[in-house]
Amino acid sequence: RWKRADGELIQPNDFIPLFEKNKFIGELDMYVLEMVCHQLQEWQERNAVSFPIAVNLSRIHLEEDADIVYHIVNICNRYHIQRQLIELEITETAFLENETVVIQRAKELKQAGFLLSMDDFGTGYANLNAVLKLPFQCIKMDRSMLNGIRQHKVAGEFYRNIVTILRQQGYAIVAEGVEEQEEVELLE
Repeated sequence: RWKRADGELIQPNDFIPLFEKNKFIGELDMYVLEMVCHQLQEWQERNAVSFPIAVNLSRIHLEEDADIVYHIVNICNRYHIQRQLIELEITETAFLENETVVIQRAKELKQAGFLLSMDDFGTGYANLNAVLKLPFQCIKMDRSMLNGIRQHKVAGEFYRNIVTILRQQGYAIVAEGVEEQEEVELLE
């Protein structure tokens, strides 16, 4: 979220496409990572408990910056942040555009010691076979996949079956956008 001076929140869907169109998305990705590392460093200096923080990486940035892994490692090193404290989220739709490059970058990031998550699973209709080839530790189920599971038995069974398959493959699963107790109960 981007908070304006007047307190209004601008949603990512409103500004991310502009950053991508104007080729500033890589700078935004690195700025956010830098702020996260700065915060983690402050917590470490106060001996506060540190936990992994998720940072999104743009599809365009992953595709176009051949040195993205170097830049991410460099920022973490500058702040003395252990790489397992950074969870890098890559959206499912990233794999629809340039699967080969994104898979290579994901493998390099995992080899460098970062946690990797697929974000917004269920929005891009990625090939499940492609998903299973990727070095993710976590799959984040998009909120849209929750729609209708209370009203439609088939939707609930589909959601459960996808989660079962992914868990059997060793992925941690996060259900994004759970807002109602009934949804919690269904997911349990």
